[in-house]
Parts: sequence; structure tokens; C-alpha cells
Amino acid sequence: PAALQPRQRDDGDVLRGRAGSNGKMMKPIHSFPNHYLSDDFDVYSHRDGVWKKISKHLNRPDGYWLVVLYRGGKPTTTYIHRLMAEVLIPNPENKRDVNHINGIKSDNRLENLEWATRSENILHSAHVLGKRVKNYIITSPEGVNHLVSGLTKFCRDNNLSQPAMTGVATGKRNHHKGWLCRYHDEAAAMCGAM
Repeated sequence: PAALQPRQRDDGDVLRGRAGSNGKMMKPIHSFPNHYLSDDFDVYSHRDGVWKKISKHLNRPDGYWLVVLYRGGKPTTTYIHRLMAEVLIPNPENKRDVNHINGIKSDNRLENLEWATRSENILHSAHVLGKRVKNYIITSPEGVNHLVSGLTKFCRDNNLSQPAMTGVATGKRNHHKGWLCRYHDEAAAMCGAM
């Protein structure tokens, strides 16, 4: 799209190549050798002098665009928005998440993407987009209740498995290492609003 003003890395790694019938500007995807991102944000492989466009797949129910790329002969499914950020958006603070600013996960326009920490991404979802953040009441084996909004961090800090604790919260498990976990709304009704 003509309205996009791509942010560029200063690494100077740009190739002019023939992709299909049009010459396009290509930026290498360093995490996937022989793969490039075009100036119109399509993904290409370049082998033996031949450019091949790689199909994008919207095969996740949550709206993310995915593509299968090969590294060392092995297929790897990766997110288009993540590739775009790695190639085109500087990340001087080494943040791990790529945030969709408008909250639309299929909107991979460059101006809609930014690097974020996991906490920044969650806060953006709740405060800017108005999405509900899951809160939990976690009960230790000793019976101490904890109100938690960052389940992953809480589990990491307490040597617990986040998927197992989610299983407890959804009723698929009775407990995990003696710990109980309930969604805050459900627990507030049972415990009288903590």
C-alpha cells in the first residue's frame, strides 16, 4: 500500500531481484536464510537464482497470518507480523512481543506493529483496546489466597506449570501440586468479592 512509510533498519541488507514478473526490493529475513521480505510485505524464497513467493495462510481462528519457512531443511511455522517486525522495525530494547496497535491481529500494516514486552502487550489490550484481562484467585497448599493477573509470571515465580494451572481454572484438573486456581469473577462469587 502506498500509504505505508516503512521504518527501515540501518543494516543496508537490501537486494533488487525479480519476483514473479516485477522487480521488487527485498530485505533478508536473517532468522531464515534464503528468505526475503518484499517491499510490499510478501515473503519469498531465493534459491538457485529463482524467486518464489511463499503463500500466506490465515489458518488460525484468532486471526494471525502464518507462513511456513524452512531453516536447515526443516519447516517452521511463523507469524507474518513477527517477520515484518524483525526485518523492518528496530528493537533496541530487545522486547519479545510484537503488538498490533489497533488490536486487529490480521492487520499487518507496518504502522500497526510495534515491539512490546509481554506486560506492555497485556496492558495495551486492557487499557487501550478495552479487552478483559483474566484475573485469578490462586490458593496455595497452605490455604493462602493470591489475586493474580499475570498467571505466567506467578507460575514461573512459584515453580508451577502455567498450562496446568489454566487446566485447574477451567475445571480440567482438580489441582496442580496442591495449588487451586479459579477465575476471579467465579471465585469472587464463591468467596464474597475479595
